[in-house]
Amino acid sequence: MINTKFYSTIWLWIIICFGACLRIYAAHISPLTHDELSALSRIGYNHFSELIHYGILTDNHPALLQVFLHYWSKIAGTSVFIIRAPFVLLSIYSIYLSFQTGKVWFNSRVGLLLAICISTLQFPITYGIWARPYSIGIVLSLGLLYTYKMILKNKASKKAWFIYGLCGILSFYTHYFSALFFILVNFLLML
Repeated sequence: MINTKFYSTIWLWIIICFGACLRIYAAHISPLTHDELSALSRIGYNHFSELIHYGILTDNHPALLQVFLHYWSKIAGTSVFIIRAPFVLLSIYSIYLSFQTGKVWFNSRVGLLLAICISTLQFPITYGIWARPYSIGIVLSLGLLYTYKMILKNKASKKAWFIYGLCGILSFYTHYFSALFFILVNFLLML
């Protein structure tokens, strides 16, 4: 008898490793984009109030990313790879989370197909390595979809509701499209 769970796990690790190699290589060789340089030009203030006034209010994006970049650069430094490292890790995690989301909505084959797409397509790789809100947004959106399915199945624990709420709140502080996605998912939940 073939153990499909074992083979799914093996394939998932192969897909994640391949996607991780693509992302690490791309983050290592590509220079900072103008969008990233714009965000990095608004960090390094001495006080949090200065960061809010000069770094966040002058931009039209929610505050979470700018606050994170401000403190991350103080802790880890400002080299290109160091600045991008958390976003690369989130992008790699999105491969795993896409598998879990596809599996809970349909089955493990769909999860593997979705993981392959997230792992190898140019759009998720490119935007996943940038020090911008895109990799955070996809992780939050996949987290919303995963916990939404748990809620639909009536298998939602307090932990699932907490993760759902946390993903929703962080969506509003991350990007407008993430916030819109959370609103749409909530609208569907009310139907």
